[in-house]
Amino acid sequence: MQPSSMAAEDSVEPGSFLWISVDDPKPEILAKDAAAHGIRTNMRVGWVPFPVPEGVHIRTHMHLDREQVRGLIGRLEE
Repeated sequence: MQPSSMAAEDSVEPGSFLWISVDDPKPEILAKDAAAHGIRTNMRVGWVPFPVPEGVHIRTHMHLDREQVRGLIGRLEE
């Protein structure tokens, strides 16, 4: 989690946006579907690692304003 500079808009109060992200998403695929996607595994059930090809970028971050952060906190507290 880190504050966003959000320098693009003059009307935005500094510090009113936040980045929330995952450093390593660890993609997985169901074992039963792995072969169809070129993944070799001896597992028949459960999840297996899904290697991400070089050059592929997975977006793992959310850019949230204060209202969205409040909504997320409320849902997490439930």
